[in-house]
Amino acid sequence: MRYCKNCGGALKTGSKFCPDCGMSLDTQAKFPAAAGRVQRWTWVIAVCMILLLTAGGFTYYHFFIKDSEQAEVAGGQEENPDLEEDIVEEENTGDDEPVEEESDDESSPEDDPFLLVVPTNYATIQEAIDAAAAGSVIEVLPGTYYENIDFKGKEVILRSTDPHDSYIVSSTIIHGGNKGSTVTFQSGEQNSSSLLGFTITGGSGTYGEYSFIRKGEKYEFQRYYGGGILVRDGSSPTIERNVIQGNTVKADSKKILGVGAGIAIINHSSPIVSNNIIKNNSVEGYGGGIIVWYGSSPTIMDNVIDSNSASKSGGGTAVIIDSTPVISHNDITNNTSDEAGGGMYLAFDSRAAVRQNNISDNRAKYGGGAYIMELSLDNFIGNIISRNRSQRQGGGILIAKEVVLYLEDNTINDNHAGATGGGIWIEKGSRFNNPIPDTNSYFNNTPDNTAYR
Repeated sequence: MRYCKNCGGALKTGSKFCPDCGMSLDTQAKFPAAAGRVQRWTWVIAVCMILLLTAGGFTYYHFFIKDSEQAEVAGGQEENPDLEEDIVEEENTGDDEPVEEESDDESSPEDDPFLLVVPTNYATIQEAIDAAAAGSVIEVLPGTYYENIDFKGKEVILRSTDPHDSYIVSSTIIHGGNKGSTVTFQSGEQNSSSLLGFTITGGSGTYGEYSFIRKGEKYEFQRYYGGGILVRDGSSPTIERNVIQGNTVKADSKKILGVGAGIAIINHSSPIVSNNIIKNNSVEGYGGGIIVWYGSSPTIMDNVIDSNSASKSGGGTAVIIDSTPVISHNDITNNTSDEAGGGMYLAFDSRAAVRQNNISDNRAKYGGGAYIMELSLDNFIGNIISRNRSQRQGGGILIAKEVVLYLEDNTINDNHAGATGGGIWIEKGSRFNNPIPDTNSYFNNTPDNTAYR
């Protein structure tokens, strides 16, 4: 049997043409025997290659290109610390200027020349004051410091670590050692010089001589001034949130008296004294708690002035010689005087504004709550004057000679006098004015509400 060289089909015997493809047998003699099969397999291979390339391209895209794109998208959503740090740096720094990294560490005192810490930087408070520049803050750690300090005119803030914390205040003590005034302002300090948040104790006062002319007559005084704090000669500091206690100013062997056991404010000085506790101070003289002396005009407000004593006058406070203080919103309680003015003593041309104070439970020989004398033009407005006691006249208030007192909106109750004038006693030649109708309240005073000499 023969076969066609072109299509491979069977040839009939004697035929000159292939019955399947019709190719002449003479033509087929010119080609190799497998020519038809080779051509057919070439097409098959070509088709297979096309399919293979197509499948390969799809696989490559699916497994490499597409997966890579998804990975990049996912990678952009995840945090990249290095990349994020670079971006933050670019946003914060701008084009040219670098930004210093912030540190969690607090600045040390060495880094701040205006913060001086005692005893970390200076062993004593006075050393820190001497070294301080204007505007400095001197912070004192809890402890007891046996010193008699002088601000020396420095515009500085001297404070405990927390003046609002009563425990810190009671634990940060400046003790004068009974060697003079514990704290002194005498060089013209102003309100920017501040004493904040200490216990001030152990003061015995500073000797001084002053003179003044009144009604054409010259008066000279030799006194020991200011046991706890002395403010004098035109000084006007800020004194706030301190406990001023246990200071004693005694008369010496020459009978030179003491003035202002807790605080003495003298000779044209005008400090701000607020939110202090002034207690358990005593003086052989005038002003157990505070004295305001000779032309001074302080603001005394929101203090507790309690359990102080004076051998002469002004157990709680004394205002003497042409002084014009504002005394407001204080608790003036439980103070005693051997002579006049258990709570307050106002005398010699004083012009005090006494407003909205609690003046209670004070005791004296004359004027248990307050004693006022000699050309004093004082205003008492909105005070509670109660439960005060006098051995003689004026359980609540005694108005002595040459006084004009204005009274408005006061409550004067439950005071007692051993003689007369349980509420108010008024000496001949003096007077008190009040609104019409009278806005003061008088009740339960014994033996009477008011009495006149």
